[in-house]
Amino acid sequence: MLKPELKKSDLILCLGSTDLLPIETATILFQNGFAPFVLFSGGVGGRNYNSARPELSGLTEARMMAKLAYDYGVSKDVILLEENSTNTAQNYRFSKQLCLEKGITVNSFINVHMPYAGRRDWGTAQKEWSEAEFIFASPSIPLTEYHKKGFQGQKTVQGIIADMIGDLNRIVHYPKPEFGYMVEQCEPVPQNIRDAHNELVDRGFTEHLIRKD
Repeated sequence: MLKPELKKSDLILCLGSTDLLPIETATILFQNGFAPFVLFSGGVGGRNYNSARPELSGLTEARMMAKLAYDYGVSKDVILLEENSTNTAQNYRFSKQLCLEKGITVNSFINVHMPYAGRRDWGTAQKEWSEAEFIFASPSIPLTEYHKKGFQGQKTVQGIIADMIGDLNRIVHYPKPEFGYMVEQCEPVPQNIRDAHNELVDRGFTEHLIRKD
């Protein structure tokens, strides 16, 4: 579901984050001709916004990402900025609207994000932009090593785990009627994964929790 073979698409979409490592992946994809446009989506105040590098403080997440893409040689002519979203649902909703306003038809897009965000992204995209095919791409780094390069090396192993717990927590709860932010996963979260989630929550990995089971 999340790792189909990459193919040429209408758009490369980078979701808001202060983790700039996925921008390398997006740049490589663009430079290899996988899409004619790169859209950076994210405003001010997202989940990890307070961890932004000091020199980027005050910029929207979209501009943080675009700044690095410019440095990598991506032309401003092919970059789109969506700077109002503060959560994943808005990332898709506002990006979709921006493409409509720009007259860009999106039948498929390559979604670039942290490697552990794929299932949350997929579930939200199916709610907000289901008419477009979703293809996931992320930096090819083992999760056990992600704290060294992801988030510019600023997060600890514990910080990455807390981020992952936050994503899993949303996968479990956001499809429920009181939220309605994403669809149910094609494959339910196995009980052993839920048990591990609950144990880590009990151990204090609650920084990004929305609800305790």
